[in-house]
Amino acid sequence: FPVTIRLGLSAGVVLGVLWFCCLCLSDTFYAQFQTYWGQFGGKYLMWLFVFAFHYHCLNGIRHLCWDVGYGFDIKTVTISGVLIVVLSLICTIMFGWFF
Repeated sequence: FPVTIRLGLSAGVVLGVLWFCCLCLSDTFYAQFQTYWGQFGGKYLMWLFVFAFHYHCLNGIRHLCWDVGYGFDIKTVTISGVLIVVLSLICTIMFGWFF
């Protein structure tokens, strides 16, 4: 797997497990978790999570095109890979702008 896929998947799993554990342990742990999300570190992690989500969705569309048989030459793979990263950044910025 490419590094971006591994980072996105591992970030999502870690955040989900951490949130679930804090929710199950007690109200105090969950309140501390919510406080952390409001600080810089939590917001930074949320931006990374949103970027990973957009990257995953857009790369899934690229894989659907590959399943049909389009875009297998090296030049198209390179261009589509760069395009996916750029579009993911744009979608993440737009998400932050509106939400």
